[in-house]
Amino acid sequence: TTIEYDDVIYDTHSAFSTSTYRYTPTVAGYYWVFAQLRSNSSTDFTSWQPFVYKNGSKHSGTNNSHWHFESVLAGVIVQMNGTSDYIEIKGFCDGSSIPLGVSASEFLNYFGAFRIIGA
Repeated sequence: TTIEYDDVIYDTHSAFSTSTYRYTPTVAGYYWVFAQLRSNSSTDFTSWQPFVYKNGSKHSGTNNSHWHFESVLAGVIVQMNGTSDYIEIKGFCDGSSIPLGVSASEFLNYFGAFRIIGA
């Protein structure tokens, strides 16, 4: 499930779209990309996974157990070309989609990215 981050707090290059939920930087370089997901569920499940997708393919992520409203964080350095490369955040639980009640507007769900060095 693509996480629908619908609120932008700080975006100096207008790189994030609240209609596609994609981050498409306009400057080439290496970017620190991070996201945290918090379930709105008290149900326990064995696999709670946020993933960073680049250009529609899984780039990296993490896996964690979920015990009563637990949060999980993923972060990675990603090389971006500054024109067509884009990032999306997707979440899964027990290999399927995010459980009902999880949305980007819930407390403690966030996404961020910033350039750390030029290409």
